[in-house]
Formats: sequence, structure tokens, C-alpha cells
Amino acid sequence: MKRWLVLVFLLVTTATAQINSKFTNPNNCKGCHEEEVKDWDSTWHSKSHKEKNPLYKAVLAYVQKITHQTDADVAVGCAKCHNPRLGIKQVDPSYMYAKAFGLESDTTRKVESELNAEHIQNGISCYVCHNIDKIHPRNSLKDAGFDIISWTKGDLIVGPYPPNNRTGYHTSDERDFFKEKNTLCLTCHEGSGNLHDVPGYETGTELLLSGQEMRCVECHMSSIKKSVIAPHIVRKGETPIVRDLRSHLFAGARNSDTLESTLSVYAHHTPNNVEIGVQNLTPHRVPTGFSGRSIVMEVRFFDGNGKLIGQPNYTNFRSVYRDSRGNEALSYVATKLEKDSRLKPLETRLINIERPLNSQKMEINITYYLLSPQLQQIIPIEDEIFTKPYHVHSTVVQF
Repeated sequence: MKRWLVLVFLLVTTATAQINSKFTNPNNCKGCHEEEVKDWDSTWHSKSHKEKNPLYKAVLAYVQKITHQTDADVAVGCAKCHNPRLGIKQVDPSYMYAKAFGLESDTTRKVESELNAEHIQNGISCYVCHNIDKIHPRNSLKDAGFDIISWTKGDLIVGPYPPNNRTGYHTSDERDFFKEKNTLCLTCHEGSGNLHDVPGYETGTELLLSGQEMRCVECHMSSIKKSVIAPHIVRKGETPIVRDLRSHLFAGARNSDTLESTLSVYAHHTPNNVEIGVQNLTPHRVPTGFSGRSIVMEVRFFDGNGKLIGQPNYTNFRSVYRDSRGNEALSYVATKLEKDSRLKPLETRLINIERPLNSQKMEINITYYLLSPQLQQIIPIEDEIFTKPYHVHSTVVQF
């Protein structure tokens, strides 16, 4: 028991010692990077801790229930990407026994202190991405996040630009992974496979299969403008440096209109049939990432008086996973992927629908769900941010 406690203590202190406290609060970065911090504050990155993200909290509870692990085991496993600066990388077995018997120990206090640390609750903040020194190759598709990261030391902040004489609050240096390929983004948006070798995230694999060389930042950080960092801070002899800076909005369904440029839709019709073409304009699957997402296309027909004819036609674009009991599940606990009807990178999917007699008008509405209606029955969550449909595309066709 003592050996395990010493191990946990060393894991905690070693990881935490690398964290420079002046970077842990994003507000400390505002003085020179106000716009970037403002953008970041609206992103999922800023809400990657369970106390700021009800869906993540519900998924943690769901995984804990299915896998019969402690909440700490699940939280630490997911923290490799959600909270990669977590001070522990595994939970000592003694924690489980202590919790099972309602006991408190140095181990339980240390684990819970790390999981609730203030800097962890700030999510994927500036000092996560800009403190990465090296990104190492994966040994398996289970690796992601802190499994493959080495951190900078001291007050070194890294980015796409070489060091200059303007920095005062911290030192700076450049790293190629900010400028080349998608290595930085795919540190967390690829990998995290489960114990059954079911992949967690495959956006990187999808990008490779597309044959395109687009970078994630071109869509999700696409706004570029020239700017001077901290223009109000000028010391004698300094020359302000003008840079091309990207938006730190990390555009998604909730904080941008990026969905509306995701798909292209057209419709051809005959007296008896309608052919709908849905083209994925992105170099990854739609939807990609988290396995709970879905896109729904609803088609409705109306007569000359505007009356709905028959029942709406629905097409779902989503992945369906099954657990060991055959129940639909999220990929984290699944034993197999049963069906994947998501749109492949750059794919055009043709959908044929019988046209009702006397129909004079057709409406096509495509919506996106952060958590599919089917999985909303399995993972209880009330916050409508995660349950409501987000608009993707609408078309009206007159016959």
C-alpha cells in the first residue's frame, strides 16, 4: 500500500511541478491577447471540464455506470484530452477500495484535489496548446492527449512565430506543429480507442482518406487579420511586430455559422420521384468526432393548398455503436460499430424518395444534433444546447 501511495504522490508532484501558475488563469493572458481570450471563452475548449459542460458530465456518469469504474478512473482516462494538464495520469487501485468503503485517505484527497484544481476547471486554455514542447508518435490508436505530449518548462510559451524582443510576461519560441499539417489538433481529435479496439476519434484518418491537404485551422480558425500584440505596451528601442493572427473561435455549431457551409444540397424531380443529392463539402466525415452526433434530413410534401401530404421522410446520418449486451452505446464503451451512415469526406449521397400524388411543393430541412435524438433517450440531459436541432440547410422546391 505504501509503495502505491508513494507512486501516486510522485505522479502528482512531477506533473504539477511543470505548471507555471501565472499561465493557469486565462485572464492573465488578456492584457496582451484580449481578443484571442474573448474568442476562446465561447468555445468548447473553454468548457472541457465536467463542471462547465453538462454533456461531458453526463457522459462521464454513463461510462462509469457501464464500465463499473470509479468516477475518478473515468475522469482521469478522459482527461488525457479534456484536461491534459491534470496532475495525475492514473488512479491507484487503493482509491477504488477507499471509495467503496466510504473511507478517506491521502490517496483519495490527492486524487480529488487534482481533479478539482482551479487550473483544470479552466479547460483547454492558452497554457495547454501553447505550452506543448513536443508531440510524439502514437504507439497505438488508444493514445491521445497527454499520452503523446511533452511540455515546455519555466515561462516558455510557444506558437507559430520565432522569439522576439517584445515579450515580457513570458519567453517565447516557435514550433512547427503550429504551422504545418494538423498534428496539433489531432493530438486530441484522433485516437482514444477503447479496450475493445473501437476507435474513439478518427478525424485525422478521415482527412487522410479524403486525399486533401486542408488544415483544420482553415475552417475552424479561418479569420486572419494583421495585428500587433499588446500595442499599448512599447518599451524604448522596441519595434512593434505586425503579425497575421487567426481567430481563436474554434468555430463550431454552437458559436458560428460553420454548419451552413458544410453541405450542398440539390433536388431533381419527376412526376413520381424525387432525387436529392447531399454533398459533404468537408475533408472529414459529417458529422465527425464525438460518436453521439447526428445529422437529420427531413423531407415533407404539400398539396396546392399547403396541406401536408403523408408523413415526413427522415434520413439519419450517424454512427450506431453496440455494447456487449447489444444495446446502442457511445463509442467509449462499445464492442462494435454496427452501422455508419455518416457522409464520407467529400461524398455526394443520392437519396430517392417517392413523390406523393398531387404534391405541389417539397421542403427539405437538414439539422444537426450535438447528441442524437436516439442517444438522448440513453444519456439524460436537460440543457437544450445539447439536445436542440441546429440549422444546416433548408430548401423549398415547387413542382
